[in-house]
Amino acid sequence: MRTSIMAAGVMSLASLFTAATASAGFQSYYAEDLGLGEDTRLTSHPLADAARAAFLANTTGVGTESFESFAEGTQLPIQFMLGADIVTLSGPREVQYIPSGTNGVGRYPSDGDKYVETNTDGDLTLTFSAPQALVGFYAIDIGDFDGQLIVDLFNGATPVDSFTVPNTVNAPGGGALYFGLIGDASSVFTSVKFRNTGGIGEYFALDQVSAGRICQVAPAIPLPAGVWAGAGMLGAMGAIRRIRKSIRA
Repeated sequence: MRTSIMAAGVMSLASLFTAATASAGFQSYYAEDLGLGEDTRLTSHPLADAARAAFLANTTGVGTESFESFAEGTQLPIQFMLGADIVTLSGPREVQYIPSGTNGVGRYPSDGDKYVETNTDGDLTLTFSAPQALVGFYAIDIGDFDGQLIVDLFNGATPVDSFTVPNTVNAPGGGALYFGLIGDASSVFTSVKFRNTGGIGEYFALDQVSAGRICQVAPAIPLPAGVWAGAGMLGAMGAIRRIRKSIRA
């Protein structure tokens, strides 16, 4: 079953909410803090951070790359290690150093001073030296053009699954979101590709990329209490309907 745990930001701050949706293979984590404009760096992004915390809580020993060790201006492709696995990030653009504020058009790191500036033109790809079962990342200043981020997973050349990130379309610049996926043994992947529903590449800042193998998925992935309560209510309503039907019979 594909399950989504989602939080949304309205005017940068809002209450968290959860939602479960059915499909196959993955549990997803998402939250968005809306931006305040291209010249303004969010001083915090609590909703995105909460989504990342929930994602990491259901993993063990997962590595994260924040690009701090790369020199400013380093062009893609670049390679780094996550655990024992080599990760190749290929596509357009470069590592940027923005210690304060934004780069003038809405981008800045989610952590530290550096990030990868890139776009969703379909060529941005994470390739792993061994099959992975989970991946997560921050995307800064995405959604201020006409489209939503799409994340495609492949095992070799075989498509595994595709996710449309529910980021706000034509949002104010400078927003921050986190998106994470946790799969099972039937849904491992060796590459992640990024594109956009708008059909044109949208520039954004990619930061704090995490990934891991199936052995790094927590043994049990609990859903928040609100989700279980909702499921229980639906079950109770179904039971009431069954009782009513039996009485009429």
